[in-house]
Amino acid sequence: MANDNVMHTKLWSVLVDKMKTTGSEDDIGAIKKACNDAEALLLQIPATFPTYTLHNATHCKNVCNLMFDILGEDGVERLTSLETALLILSAYYHDIGMVYDPIEKASILAGHEFLKFQEDYPYAFIKIKENNDEVPDDIAEWYFRSIHTKRMERIPDLVIEGKSIKHELAAICKSHGNNSKTILQDNLLTSFPKEIADLVFCSVLLRIADILDFDKTRAPDVLFEFLKLKEADNTRFEESKKEYLKHKSALRFDFNVARNDNWKLPFFARCEDIAIEHDIRSFLDAIDKEFIECNELLSKHSGKWSKFPLPVSVLRSESYGVNYQYGQYLFTLEQDKAIELFTGENLYPNKTVFVRELLQNSIDTVLHRKLSTHYGRESYQPRIDVFTWKDNENYQWLRIDDNGMGMDERKIREYFLNAGKSYYNSDEFRAEILKYEEHSGSYTPISRFGIGVLSCFLAGDKVEVSSHSHNGNPVRLSIGSDAKYFKMQLKEKSHNADDMPTPDGKEFSFLNMPGTSIAVRIAPFRHAYELDFKEIMLGYIKYPEVPIYHNGEKLTATDEEFLADIAEDEIIEMPIPQEVIEQVRDRFKVEIKPTARVKLGLLNIGNYVTDANKEFLKGALFLSDVYAPYDDIFYDELRQHISADVIDKDGEDVEFCIRVVDHQVMLQILRNDYGLTDHDIPFGYRDWIEKKGRDGYRVSELFDIGINMNEFKWYKKQALFDSSPYLSNNIKEFRPIGNLMLTHNGIVYDANHRMLEFGNTISFIALCYDKFRPDLTLDRSNVQLIPLIMNSEINLAIRKAIKGFVTWDAPKNIFKATMNGIGDYKHSLVNIFYSYSYKIRLSDDHTHYSFNHLSSLTNFDCNNGWYDYFARSNMIDNFECTYLVPKYGNGHLLDAIYAALLQKYRVIKCYDSENHKIVFEDGDVEHNEIINEFYPPLFFLPANNEELLLVLRYHNDNVVGGFINKNNKESDWILARTETLSKKYPAIFKTFITAVYDGDKDEFEKIWTVIKSLQLF
Repeated sequence: MANDNVMHTKLWSVLVDKMKTTGSEDDIGAIKKACNDAEALLLQIPATFPTYTLHNATHCKNVCNLMFDILGEDGVERLTSLETALLILSAYYHDIGMVYDPIEKASILAGHEFLKFQEDYPYAFIKIKENNDEVPDDIAEWYFRSIHTKRMERIPDLVIEGKSIKHELAAICKSHGNNSKTILQDNLLTSFPKEIADLVFCSVLLRIADILDFDKTRAPDVLFEFLKLKEADNTRFEESKKEYLKHKSALRFDFNVARNDNWKLPFFARCEDIAIEHDIRSFLDAIDKEFIECNELLSKHSGKWSKFPLPVSVLRSESYGVNYQYGQYLFTLEQDKAIELFTGENLYPNKTVFVRELLQNSIDTVLHRKLSTHYGRESYQPRIDVFTWKDNENYQWLRIDDNGMGMDERKIREYFLNAGKSYYNSDEFRAEILKYEEHSGSYTPISRFGIGVLSCFLAGDKVEVSSHSHNGNPVRLSIGSDAKYFKMQLKEKSHNADDMPTPDGKEFSFLNMPGTSIAVRIAPFRHAYELDFKEIMLGYIKYPEVPIYHNGEKLTATDEEFLADIAEDEIIEMPIPQEVIEQVRDRFKVEIKPTARVKLGLLNIGNYVTDANKEFLKGALFLSDVYAPYDDIFYDELRQHISADVIDKDGEDVEFCIRVVDHQVMLQILRNDYGLTDHDIPFGYRDWIEKKGRDGYRVSELFDIGINMNEFKWYKKQALFDSSPYLSNNIKEFRPIGNLMLTHNGIVYDANHRMLEFGNTISFIALCYDKFRPDLTLDRSNVQLIPLIMNSEINLAIRKAIKGFVTWDAPKNIFKATMNGIGDYKHSLVNIFYSYSYKIRLSDDHTHYSFNHLSSLTNFDCNNGWYDYFARSNMIDNFECTYLVPKYGNGHLLDAIYAALLQKYRVIKCYDSENHKIVFEDGDVEHNEIINEFYPPLFFLPANNEELLLVLRYHNDNVVGGFINKNNKESDWILARTETLSKKYPAIFKTFITAVYDGDKDEFEKIWTVIKSLQLF
């Protein structure tokens, strides 16, 4: 049975009286039935919008009553019977488009309009792709809400006072979701004579009444509790929680005020949270805007309602707070000081980094366009041109031209000139890349912070920009020395644009083809010397994907050209020349055996990268090794005079390594001084030690072994490592041992990083692409973190290359490998992994921790087959890991990489509590989404004793870490609550993880007690 709620509204009695006057009482029953039918339909809205504030009969009644209140007694008196009927019906049917049945929803989400919605709103497209192409509930709600005013099919076909009103009623209902300026353009809203029913005024009244329905009746406590919005822990429910709290805090609008042409509508609220009050005041701003627009609309509309006095604004209290003072208390940035910070010398390490910023922006945009044209099957040849010159006033200029995507006025305003907002972090860019992925691959840009253009003012005093978007209009931009104001000129508006600075007088203003040209005038008062731009650029660029030209000449080989030169490995092996053996014996009293040999290799890293990551890691590797069995004549003679206890046990070492001087390969001999003092050394040997340059620690010398580095074809052609700001630029001083270079999409970074610690072992240049991007400091001068997948792949490739390179063996203490200067070859592979202080990242919120290394391995040894297992080429095929390994007890990098690999490809069968070791066996990988997403490797392992929850790992009787026993019933409890714990209590969750990995039993028990006390449902 119908509730007939409409009969209890203020407008209903008005309708009844007016219809009696017009003799149309028979229509009252039809209107009442239509309202009852609408109420029944509106009850279905929560099926699609479960977290929304009420859109049921309560809202309809409120809107009816608000219409009455807005009109006031004078306005109600002026209503016609048909206007009254239309107002009531619109109150009940304006949200009818929010009613969907399952078949309708499925059909709508499969339609063309929904695809158009994803194009207009990239965020929606991204969320769908991240959800495996399934539409998430919040995105579906968003779309269904956005189109509900277009769906008026359920409006009944009513005839009131002899007139069919279905289409007119639908037009009124639709108008409440449209721009107010379009109301006068809707012909359906002018189809009735205004004396009978002014449909434009009805539309205005519906808009205002709908937005004014803002109080706690739409957010009842019972629904708030039912939806558990107090414990809201995801974006969708969090937004609903804010809306509910906002409505619950709103008390009422007061219409009992005097009305004139400028009357204000008082509003009352009671807030316990300043954030809620801020949201309320923002909503009142929206109401003010609606008042202004509706007043303007009526002023342009002729008829009896054109002068009707709507409110002009909301009259607000100074504060709605219960226990605080409201005000705009928030952090602000003083513009001049902020610009001074970004353009000053404190943020960037030197004034020339703007060159790198502009180059990487150009590389990014041409790679972006390359991907775009590949997707669109267009022909495209990427290119970057750099011009440097002096103008007539003796100013230096740098101009970089690219044929990339270009920018239009919107992108310049929203991204290029918006400090801290990078286009490459926008939903717009991410959605585009996701669209390309299936057809033309992915792309990870270099840029990320959005402050690059400001760096131009470190060195320059003027920036000139001309850009042509690939799908937009050309623009011309000039930025003055204060970097505060800019002059924008648009070709589409026929502006007579200024000419761009040119070195050759070939003037232009707007670009005719897609791309961007940026010119910087160098301020001479900021530099002591003239800038050598070619040298600066070579310091920042190494083998880019894009050909770069400087004043018409190619600046550097591209990665493609470089890789073509190193397609095959080149290895040189030769015996140590007899004359060198004699020189070493004479000068160091060391008798090298005639079988001694030297091996040099220039290897292509790509030949050792696993198939899954070949496109992300390429490059070159320089290896050197010395097989040098010897007799230490000096040591043997000393032992005849000095007790063995006096001589340091490490004093036996004579070390051999390779250096290059002026391209010539030199054998370097390093002899330890045995820890002896002058008092310990016999008189007969002191002169020899001092003559050989004894410095209190060791003596060394270089010997020419007759190999020229230019004998390697591609070393000669590419002059490997000769142009990095982090390495020596003087080739005569060049030492290939221990030089590491890392690039990402052609930009050079400091590869001598904690996570790639090779000591003096090898030299390599790693060309990394896309997802193999290191995390940098804000000024991009230092690498902060290297993703685990990237670190693992580089280390794996280099170790596989080393394994194939070194083929000889010898007894310990006779064979002295130069791979790291200590121990035999196999142990040197272990020592390579030493990491002196590196940081880690958790996958959920990128929080960093620091911890120290352990100088020996934990339960792993290269002599027991683990190295062969680790070096198998298929170990990280398709291996993905978005986090760096957390603190692995006091473990170190090799443990961590093993752990990550084993987590993906091995099953931990048991824990040997007696021997304090983890036992690994082959088995199927158990998939657990919660563990993979929220926990680091080896966090949950089965233990023999199921009663233990935290099981500790030992090494040499010392606790080196722990893990959670997966067999313990408490593990299921925490896994079921992990998502809530990590999001609502991130600090507790991180402390929990750290306590486990530290093996800190006291801390674990303390934090576990805290976790068990939480309401995690």
